[in-house]
Amino acid sequence: MTRTLSHAHGRRARPGRGTVVLAAGLLLALPAAAHAQSWRIQGAWVGNRVAGALVGVEARHLLGAPPPLPGAEPGPVEAGTRDWMLTGMAGAGVNLAPAGTASVAPIFYAQAGVLHRTGEDLLTRVGVLAVGYIRAKAVGPELFGELEGVADVQAGVLHTPGGWRAAVGVSVALRFLRDVLG
Repeated sequence: MTRTLSHAHGRRARPGRGTVVLAAGLLLALPAAAHAQSWRIQGAWVGNRVAGALVGVEARHLLGAPPPLPGAEPGPVEAGTRDWMLTGMAGAGVNLAPAGTASVAPIFYAQAGVLHRTGEDLLTRVGVLAVGYIRAKAVGPELFGELEGVADVQAGVLHTPGGWRAAVGVSVALRFLRDVLG
């Protein structure tokens, strides 16, 4: 009979632990002065497990060698950029699920993934994320799209104790809301 180490000691394995460690490590490893950080508000829904809102901090790290500085050659000045980046986010908020109950529970969220710059105006970045809602026990992959560099849309399927469930999320940068609302 084969048993995992976590079950051998009478503890249940927690889904999303690897996602949490990866996202937290990414956030801690990237100093704020050298990398993009953004405070975000996110609304999320995962099957009958998550229907809530959270506030989180996202950090991004550009991958690859920096492009050459403009002006080194004659002609028009063009600045290059790196197209790939790592992303990580950790957040906390409230969960109103399951629907039809009067309970409100805290929710903890983590994501880690890779993004690619599209060069377009509307859909500025696309990518793949590993996502985990810790207390809701929902973890899995999501596709990512950044709209005009302001709002992020995520969609995927997450594994829960009740099986795989559809998941969607939308987040907006707090600095954008501050600019719009004054």
